[in-house]
Amino acid sequence: MPSYAVLGATGNTGTAILEILRQRSENKIHAFVRSASKLKAQQPQLYQSGQLQIFEGQLSNTEALAKCLENTRAAFMCIAAVANLPYCTLSQDAAKAVIIAMEQLRSKNQWLPRLIQLNSSSTDEKLSASLPKIAHTILYRGSWWIYEDLRASESMLRSLSSWLDVTFIMPGGLIQDAQKGHKLSTEKQQTFLGWLDLAAGMVEVADEESDVWRGKNVSVLPVVGDVPVNWMVPWYMVLGMCLTYAPWSYGAMKRLGLV
Repeated sequence: MPSYAVLGATGNTGTAILEILRQRSENKIHAFVRSASKLKAQQPQLYQSGQLQIFEGQLSNTEALAKCLENTRAAFMCIAAVANLPYCTLSQDAAKAVIIAMEQLRSKNQWLPRLIQLNSSSTDEKLSASLPKIAHTILYRGSWWIYEDLRASESMLRSLSSWLDVTFIMPGGLIQDAQKGHKLSTEKQQTFLGWLDLAAGMVEVADEESDVWRGKNVSVLPVVGDVPVNWMVPWYMVLGMCLTYAPWSYGAMKRLGLV
């Protein structure tokens, strides 16, 4: 009976993964969240069906995290900042906690699940090569703190590749859309991509029987041409640039409701 762990199950990516996994009633899902009540409110039918088991706690509670990871075939790491928060370490904190939890399982000779970490194609030169250099520079600078956090967490996980099976999922820009179909690529990214198609790609990597994706940077591409465009991106980049070059402005921007 396939079992999966979802870390960060109340965010956009985590919610989409739950939607994909629930399509097969035999799937059992472990969700690690800070607020169990929030997830129950978001997923009442899934919780009541018995498919979903919730583990509540902070990342510092590595024993609860280890319980969540126990007896799962794959774990989706969807914990990352969504705004360009100065000096953020959320992805690194998640990686550290997962490593400790996996070490606890390893010390007991238990099965270690495959890790599927959500990253971004902007942190990979090969995947982002299709973008004009100036566009990539603007995108990176507009989300500097997020991407530097993701880079650091990726480096942390890669340093343990001798015993950790990790795949880094690196999509382009994301948007809410219906599930329309996807394909996997280690060569390029495409913007935009719906969250449900991203989630389906991540599940495909998790279900791969071979090690073909182990240690790889994998992007998920749409297979249709009618994915919506997020016209707010330029505005987000302006706000992000402010936080990159003037991190002290975060407090004022938060008070104004801009971040």
